[in-house]
Amino acid sequence: MLSIKKWFYGALCIFALEETVKYFAPDFLLYIYILIVLLITWEGLFSLSKHKKINSCLVWFKEKVGILASYSIIAFFVVVFALSYWWGIQRIFSNQEVLEVPRFSEEETNEVSISVGDGQSFTTSLSSLKGRPHIPFNFNGYIPIKLYYSENNIYADVKIYGGSGFPPIQIKKNKLINKPPNWDFNSNEKALEVVNEDQVPMYQYIYKTPSHIIINGIFPYPEGLMFTIEGGIIMNPSPSKIFSLKPIFKYPSWKYPGEYKIEEKKEMAESKKHKTLYNYFENDFGLLAVRSSVKLSKPNSNETTTIEYKLNMDTVSNSKFISYYVPPFPSSIKTYENILALINAHIVAFDHVGKKYTIDSHSPGDSSYDYSKNLKFSGKIYIYHAGELTLEQKGEISRQYKGKGLVLQLRDQDYATMQNLSK
Repeated sequence: MLSIKKWFYGALCIFALEETVKYFAPDFLLYIYILIVLLITWEGLFSLSKHKKINSCLVWFKEKVGILASYSIIAFFVVVFALSYWWGIQRIFSNQEVLEVPRFSEEETNEVSISVGDGQSFTTSLSSLKGRPHIPFNFNGYIPIKLYYSENNIYADVKIYGGSGFPPIQIKKNKLINKPPNWDFNSNEKALEVVNEDQVPMYQYIYKTPSHIIINGIFPYPEGLMFTIEGGIIMNPSPSKIFSLKPIFKYPSWKYPGEYKIEEKKEMAESKKHKTLYNYFENDFGLLAVRSSVKLSKPNSNETTTIEYKLNMDTVSNSKFISYYVPPFPSSIKTYENILALINAHIVAFDHVGKKYTIDSHSPGDSSYDYSKNLKFSGKIYIYHAGELTLEQKGEISRQYKGKGLVLQLRDQDYATMQNLSK
C-alpha cells in the first residue's frame, strides 16, 4: 500500500514540475501543488502519530482547540505554504519580467488602418472607434471580432479556434481569458501572438506601422471556421492544408518574453523559394473568400475528379467571381475535358455557398452592412491549371465559355513563373 502511495505522490510531483518547466503559468497547477502538500502533510501526520511523544502532543492540541479547529489550522498553514511555493516559482520562471502589450500612440496619428488578414482593410478615425465598437463580421448574431478604442488603446476582443470539440478561446483587452493547457502567449509593444500546444500561431495582432494594425488567425463561427491570412479571408477551408502563419516570437514565453523569432538561414532560403501555381491560387486577390470543392463525374463512368474552388467576394464593387484549381493530369486531354466540365459548376457553387454562408460586413462610418447574398456574379472565372493545354484546346475552351456569357482567364505554370520573376 505504501509503495502505491509513494508512486502516486511521486507521479503528481513529477507531472507538476515537468509542466512548470515546460510551460509556465497554467493556473490549474496551483491546485495540484495544494493537493500534493495536503497529501504529504496528511501522510506526515499519520506517520508522526505513531511516535508516543508526538502523538500525545497532537492529542493535547486536538483536545485544547477542538478537532474542527485543529484541522482548519493545519489546512491553513498548508495552503499558505503552497501559495508561497507558487509565488516563488512564478518569480523564478517568469524571469521577473512582465510581457508588454501592443499600444496605439495618438501622438503619431489620429487615423488608423486595420486589416483583417489581407481580405478586408479600412481606415477610420479614432473618434469613430471611440463612439462605438466596430464589428467587421456578423454571422447571424455571432461576432468573432470586435474592435474598439478604450483607455488610450485600440483593442480587438476576439474568439479564436480552440480545437475540434473545444470551446472558442477568448481574448479581451489583450488578455487570454480561457487559455488551454500547453498553449502559450507572447507579446511586446508591437505585436501579440497566441500559439497552440505545437507552437503553431492561432492568433496574431500586429502593428505593421504605428497606424496600421493587422489581425491574423482562425476564428470559429456557427458554420465552420474563418481564416484571416496572407491570402485573404477564407471561409471553412481545410485547416491542415491551408492555414499557416509564421511565428512572430520565440517560445516558451517565460524564457523569451517579447523576443522575436529570428529566421535561420535555411528558413530564410525556404521563404524566398518561388511560389507554385497552387500558392497563387490560394493567395491571389486578397478578398473575403469561401473555399470548397466540386466533384466532376465522367459520363458513363464511375470516375470522379475533385476540383477545388474559391468563391471571391468583393463587397466594394458588390460583385463576386470564382477561381478553380485543376490539378495536373497525365495528358492534356484530361485537363481539357475537366476544364470544359467546369463550365456550369459556378452555378452549383453559388447555390451551395449562398445557402450555407450568410456574411454581413461593414466599414466604420458606413450607413449599412454589405450582405454576401446581395453580391452579383461578375461573369469572371479564373482557372489555374497545372496540366498542359495545346493552343487549339485553349482556343476551344475560351470559345465555349464565351458562348455561355463568361469571361475566362486561364493561368498555367507560365503565370507562376512570370509572377515569381516579377518579385
